[in-house]
Amino acid sequence: MEVGDLTALVDIIYCATRNSKYKPTEAQIETFIDECTDIDGLIAEIYDELSESNATKKALATLRESQESPK
Repeated sequence: MEVGDLTALVDIIYCATRNSKYKPTEAQIETFIDECTDIDGLIAEIYDELSESNATKKALATLRESQESPK
């Protein structure tokens, strides 16, 4: 995983918790990720949630298609 990917992961979690009663700071999210023992599992869980949400599943499908198409 590249540094940019981790930055994107922080952004996704931060945005997903925007309306939560408990809204973690970016620093708290970074600490959570640093202490996570199964980063691949965390990413898979977030990906699954994004692919099931009405608000994000179309964008995720489009992104997946663009990554799979030959260049």
